Amino acid sequence: MNISVFHQEKKIGEIPFASLAAFRLFCEQQGFITYWKNEKKELKLKPALSSINLALSGEEDFLKQMKEFLSNCGITVLEENVEKDVDLTVKFSLRQSSPENIKPRVKITHNLHQNLQSLKLGLYKELKNSEFEYEFIKTTKDWGFPVLEINCVIPEKSAQSRIENLSLHVVSAIMRYFNKGNQSMLSCLPLGTLDLFTKASSFSPSKNKTSTTPPSPKSQSNNHPVSIQKSTVEKQLPTAEVFFDYTIFFSEKKDRLMTHGKLAIKNTSSTPLYNPVICLKVEPAGCLEVKGQILPPDLVDGLGVQSEEGAKGWKFLNKDWLEIASEKGEYWIGPIQRMMIPGRQHLSLDNLQFVIKQPEAGQDVNIYGYVYFNGDKVKFSSNNKISVKFPPK
Repeated sequence: MNISVFHQEKKIGEIPFASLAAFRLFCEQQGFITYWKNEKKELKLKPALSSINLALSGEEDFLKQMKEFLSNCGITVLEENVEKDVDLTVKFSLRQSSPENIKPRVKITHNLHQNLQSLKLGLYKELKNSEFEYEFIKTTKDWGFPVLEINCVIPEKSAQSRIENLSLHVVSAIMRYFNKGNQSMLSCLPLGTLDLFTKASSFSPSKNKTSTTPPSPKSQSNNHPVSIQKSTVEKQLPTAEVFFDYTIFFSEKKDRLMTHGKLAIKNTSSTPLYNPVICLKVEPAGCLEVKGQILPPDLVDGLGVQSEEGAKGWKFLNKDWLEIASEKGEYWIGPIQRMMIPGRQHLSLDNLQFVIKQPEAGQDVNIYGYVYFNGDKVKFSSNNKISVKFPPK
């Protein structure tokens, strides 16, 4: 029996009922809020911020731009006078000045108490390196709910672009504040947007070599393409550089941290490399959650980025990938479509997010990367590893 999966009230595909539990967990790890309708056998997915209600009032151009940003990320936008629980009210006023040499100014009056100070800090960080002069004023008014009054002075000729820019800063701060659990923002993006993360990006190879015994890909051989066209280029032993490029983010929980980055792959020879199969191996097993634009095989048709040739992007190669990761510490990943890296070219597995948990015994966690090509006939280990040492419990 299959069940229907809906995203923003639109059906995007079906999955086997037996995969429902694992799929819900996967979606929640990507930031989605899941709703299971047993009587209809439907699973509905909503963005992480869809439970947030935000009221807007004031200058029309600001409201239009703010609504566009907020609605696209799933936040519910209300009129100020609507009688409904509101998480935050934002009021805008605008004065346009004739002299173009006047720097745009923003005054933010607020009644944010201690538990909302992180929202003020987010606004401060957004405006600190912007084109706007700014000041914050704490009011003694008792509105009974959190309010931001944003008053700005903007040169008349460049008003529209400044309105768009200020709206972007304000919405970015609001999203960061309400994303308190540091959930993946994948759920707040239109599905087609993920195409951006499948494109190659430039990088500089790392010099720090590490080595460990690479896992065998033989058990994965039935799960990825192996058909290879004969190349007409001059025969040469293929060589490649593989490395992690990442940033570490510390969590409020002492027993875990997060990384965000990519696994970069550069073909350093003139021989094309076909069908990269990636293995991410963590030691010890059970200490890693992998997030990002990587789909379970059953969901490729529904959630994959669509092109004229069909879905594309990256997928887990095994239907029981969660069990394999838990037992062996191995995540096997491959391209949805057949892929080639020409000589002297590169690609990367982008937006790769790790949640690293402290092991039950010991303090060290190590993550290695391996890439197999040409039907597993060619393999390369990553130049570096992600190594974390937790403090004693």
